[in-house]
Amino acid sequence: MKKLIFIAMICLLTACSNGNANETSGSSPAASESTGSSSNAESAPASSASDESATQSQSTEDASTKETKAEITSAPTTNAELYALFMQEWKKGDVTSLYDYSSSVLKSMFDEEAFQYMFCGNFQVFGEIKGVENERILGKENNGSYCGTLVFENAKADFQLALDHLQISGYYYDLRIEKPFDVTLDNGVTEHYFPLQSGDFTLNAAYVKAARENAPTALLIPGSGPSDYNETIGILPTFQDLSRGLAEKGISSLRIEKRTFHFASECKNTDTLEEEYFTDLNSAISWLESERPSSELWYLGHSLGVNIAAELIGRHPAKGLILWNGTARHLADVAADQYAEQAPAVASMYRGMAENAAAVTEASAKGTNYFSCPDYYWASYNKLTTLKSIRNAHVPTLILNSLLDRQIYEADRDLWQDSFGKDDFVKIRVFDDQSHVGYKIDAKTSNYYQLAEFPEELTDEIADFILKQATP
Repeated sequence: MKKLIFIAMICLLTACSNGNANETSGSSPAASESTGSSSNAESAPASSASDESATQSQSTEDASTKETKAEITSAPTTNAELYALFMQEWKKGDVTSLYDYSSSVLKSMFDEEAFQYMFCGNFQVFGEIKGVENERILGKENNGSYCGTLVFENAKADFQLALDHLQISGYYYDLRIEKPFDVTLDNGVTEHYFPLQSGDFTLNAAYVKAARENAPTALLIPGSGPSDYNETIGILPTFQDLSRGLAEKGISSLRIEKRTFHFASECKNTDTLEEEYFTDLNSAISWLESERPSSELWYLGHSLGVNIAAELIGRHPAKGLILWNGTARHLADVAADQYAEQAPAVASMYRGMAENAAAVTEASAKGTNYFSCPDYYWASYNKLTTLKSIRNAHVPTLILNSLLDRQIYEADRDLWQDSFGKDDFVKIRVFDDQSHVGYKIDAKTSNYYQLAEFPEELTDEIADFILKQATP
């Protein structure tokens, strides 16, 4: 099942249904596909079978949703006309003229440039829209969602465009890579997109090939919660920007979506880190071993991905570790700090929850939630020994944090320094002005629905460290 998410700002530490922990942080939008088109709309209806009762499965031949052959030049007076105009301009790859039809909430989040990127930013990779299949309306014509399947040159995507009395109030986008294809970017970097089979799940994946012969490869490991293969936050495609920057500097990379992004309904309350991470990472490593056997492998973990990378290297040896904006403190302690910061009057309650979460074992787990995560999840997390795992691996390790990261605290940075500050195999760097996802935006004063440049100094630091360790 594909979950409908509408455009709205939410706290990253929210309900982690199906046993999957969400990122612990201050405010940030939910992750989405590379267009950033995930997350929530103002008052658009949620999708369900019953929503279609008013206008069930209208075909592409239906007058209200069919493709208009003649050029539309007049202003729309109904949602059906607005939808037809939007699709006309979307297929051209330029929807800026429709920005004024955005709701006030969307306008408060997106400027015109971000609006254009949200809908058309993926054309460079997936090509133009060649057609639309299975068009229909969920809800009522004057306040509902126009739905269908976009057929791009290289992929398909289910979508919902929420329209409320001639206003665009939300957008949902669910991309499916059905067959492998390659894209060569303007800078000469080649990206290989493909469906990765991991057990019963088919996951979107992208391998970015650096021009350098036998370039090292970084396996990118995202933070907790549902994440697409770009680890998109709002409209910011964190892993896409990072991987392209690394490729320009001679580092290849592989990034895959998490199964919790597309297959949440198939996840169980008893699922653990094995289901959320390790099973699919094993599949990614197998693909690399088959397709890129001569490349030196690095694990690059972001946020909770830091802890996963430290555990993974004990199971599958690698050349080294890049640990970016994570912590070795217990996740529940970090969550308690964040909740207490927002509600100091009940801080002691959150401290108690953290203690309970940290004490859970496989034997004691019975389905109790702590910070919206089932204790089965905490039991698996409690097996991680991040500091010990890093020391046991004793491979070149780069630890990166930032003073502007609102998700972690001084105690987290201090723990890294106290644990590894004197070790020759570890380098620690703390930036001044980068957010939890790298971009130089302050999560307390900015939202993730404005375009931003990924910091080159971060990419340089990672690339330089990896290349210095590369086998000649």
